[in-house]
Amino acid sequence: MLCSILISNFNKSKYIERCIESLRIQSYKNFEIIFSDNNSSDNSLEIVSKFNEVKILKTERETEFPALNQINVINKAFDNSKGDIIFLLDSDDFYSEDKIAKVIKFQKDHNAEFICDVPKVFHDKNKMFDFKSNDNLKFLRTWPIIYPTSSISCTRNFFLNFKEYLLMNNFNRLEIDFRLNVYANFIKKTTIMYDNNLTFYTQTSDGIMSSYKKFDKNWWKRRMQAHQYLHTIVGPKKLKYYKNLDYYVTNLINKIF
Repeated sequence: MLCSILISNFNKSKYIERCIESLRIQSYKNFEIIFSDNNSSDNSLEIVSKFNEVKILKTERETEFPALNQINVINKAFDNSKGDIIFLLDSDDFYSEDKIAKVIKFQKDHNAEFICDVPKVFHDKNKMFDFKSNDNLKFLRTWPIIYPTSSISCTRNFFLNFKEYLLMNNFNRLEIDFRLNVYANFIKKTTIMYDNNLTFYTQTSDGIMSSYKKFDKNWWKRRMQAHQYLHTIVGPKKLKYYKNLDYYVTNLINKIF
């Protein structure tokens, strides 16, 4: 079974070598690596070009919104891939040496379309911990826990079907991991969690999420878009809730801003 590792990158040169090396030592060998760069201004392309097995794509930055740029980069990588199983990987993250083998086995054993593993998180202040949701509005939760991009893998057909619900030019603050997790849970209803640390996720001060400080203006705007995306792809009549307390609070605060 051929796997495609889709690496998205923007100015992460200091992490690229670690990322690629984690793929070179994989116990499962039948995969392709597609590195999709979003017009980096650092030496990312110089570094990745040292790895002959990596297919390099160059993608222009089309918007001012990092979330939409990341989606464009991943879509371009997918369109140039051939794998039966798709692995997403941000260039500042990396895999354990047996991640691909374990995910492939798990996919076959469970006939799973969508798989997430619980990542180990590296903080840029030299801290490490297991990923967990620390949402202070947990009791109001409307959508599932959103696992990071690099912990997500899926079948090719799953991603093809997902593109119909991606709405990639809308909801400019919503990253692809949110959209994938919501689609898997609410549309496909087939999310399967492989509860193991197979991915190492790096939290950096310059990442996409760095502009969203909890409970500030941008955070609430992003939360409003999350509600709107959910209503759009699922439809109010099919949701167990419609404009619940979380929605009304979020909507009210956005009006204040």
